[in-house]
Amino acid sequence: MKRDNMLRTVFGCVLLVFALIMAAPLQAAEKQLEIGGTIDVDLFGSKAKNTDNQSDLKLDLFELSIDSKLDERVSAHAVVKYEEGDQQDYTLAVDEAYMTLSKLVDQPLTIMAGKWALPFGVFNSHLTSYPLPQDAFEINAPAVSFIFSPEEVEGMDISITGYSSKEARFADPAAAPENDFGNYILNASYAQGELFNLSVYFDSEQGVGERNDSMGASLSATYMDTVTLDAEYITALKRDQDRPKNLAYSVAAAFKPLPLLELVGRFEGYDDDVDGSQSYDPDTLEGLEYRVSVGLNYELHEHATLMTEYRIMEVEKEEESNIKDWTVRLRIEF
Repeated sequence: MKRDNMLRTVFGCVLLVFALIMAAPLQAAEKQLEIGGTIDVDLFGSKAKNTDNQSDLKLDLFELSIDSKLDERVSAHAVVKYEEGDQQDYTLAVDEAYMTLSKLVDQPLTIMAGKWALPFGVFNSHLTSYPLPQDAFEINAPAVSFIFSPEEVEGMDISITGYSSKEARFADPAAAPENDFGNYILNASYAQGELFNLSVYFDSEQGVGERNDSMGASLSATYMDTVTLDAEYITALKRDQDRPKNLAYSVAAAFKPLPLLELVGRFEGYDDDVDGSQSYDPDTLEGLEYRVSVGLNYELHEHATLMTEYRIMEVEKEEESNIKDWTVRLRIEF
């Protein structure tokens, strides 16, 4: 039954792609329409103390993106993902769907509305795995964002985003939220071309008695398209119901000795703010101390990349050994 459902889902995705591709030429005369996507196929394995080696081959991701620019001030974007979930079941979901309205009243103001990865964290990655701050703090929820880009300071963006309480990180399924838009994010970023990008962000969610507040910052810098440095730090400031004040950080570097070859290294740490040594939980990240990753990316073709990553995870509990895993990924982008 599970295989039949998966085949039907894949078949539906294929039909959707085919329909969109066929419809694109008909609508191109009226508006700009771009269809793209990503397919990731992974060969992966893991090893921990007193356990057998585990390895498998899987379709890790099928992603379809649609961008439509109706005119110079109105555009729309959508991303549909078909990927493996936490229970090793494949899920089909709309990961992003939002509209963008720019300078409607001849002011440097942009309005975004819909569902997307909200501007709390940047989460740059040149590896097959997500950085720790993303695993710990990413927010993807229905929202409305107001972005102000002062013309006097080129590269500066300041935004305030209100987002739904029902899909918030600390949402309580058993309790109705007091205010469906009681959660907000403040973000300020400054970019100097492709040289560097600095962002600072603050998130506040309604809680029980107290609010759940977090704050973070990130810096990305590139030198001559050869060396890229990424650093990010996010920490909890306040938590309701005595929740632990966790924090996560990541420092990464990517170097291109050849135009088609990229070498990557990343160190990332986590503090679960729980006394004593905890057993490692991959869902909550409790019991994790740090991760070290190295990787290699090679561009096989303009649209095809071979990616590899070897990662070591150090855990708190002495009875549990650090976990070593590796991934070889073939990525096709269209």
